[in-house]
Amino acid sequence: MMKITLLATFLVAFTFGWPPALSGQNLQVPSEIEQYMYARNFIASLSTPDERHTLSGFVTAEDVFEHTGSERLKKVFSYANFLNNLEIEIGSGITFPMNEKRKFSNLGGIHQIKDIQYQNDGSELFLNVVVYRLHQETITHFISAYEQNDSPPEIKLPSPTGPAYIVQTWVKVNGSWMKKAADFHFLEQ
Repeated sequence: MMKITLLATFLVAFTFGWPPALSGQNLQVPSEIEQYMYARNFIASLSTPDERHTLSGFVTAEDVFEHTGSERLKKVFSYANFLNNLEIEIGSGITFPMNEKRKFSNLGGIHQIKDIQYQNDGSELFLNVVVYRLHQETITHFISAYEQNDSPPEIKLPSPTGPAYIVQTWVKVNGSWMKKAADFHFLEQ
C-alpha cells in the first residue's frame, strides 16, 4: 500500500505541477481528465515500450497476470484500457472509440498540464501540456523502485532531449469528457 500511495503522490504532483509554481496557476481540471493524466503517466513511467507492445496481444488484465505474474503489468493493461475508453475519433458527425491496438502506442513521456482553456460554453477545452521524454534507463529505474516498494526517484526536468509541447482537445460527449485522439504538436517552442 505504501508503494501505491507514494507513486500516486508522485504522479499527481508531477502531472499538475510540483512545486505549485511550475503550473503557474490553480488549474480547474475535470476529474475524468485528472484520471486520464494519472493513468497515462503511470503507463509512461512504469512500463517499457517492449512491455506495452507485448501487452497489446492480451485481451484481459487477468490474462496479463496469468502469463506475466506481474501486478504492475496488470495495472498498466487496465490503465491502457481506461485511456482507450476516453479517447475518441471525432469527424463527419460520427463519434467512436479508438482502435484497441492504439492503447499501447508510444506514449512519449510524462505529461504535465500547464494551462487549461474552456471554449464553446464549457463543452470543449484545450490543455496546454508539456511532455517530458523518459529515457529507457529512467523507466527501468522507476520500475525497479516501484517493484522494490520504494518511492519513485526524483525526475530531473527537463530531460536531456528537452520537453515537447502539445495541445490536447477534450469535448463533452453525453455529459462526460472525452479526449480527441489527435494532439497538436508544436515543432518549436
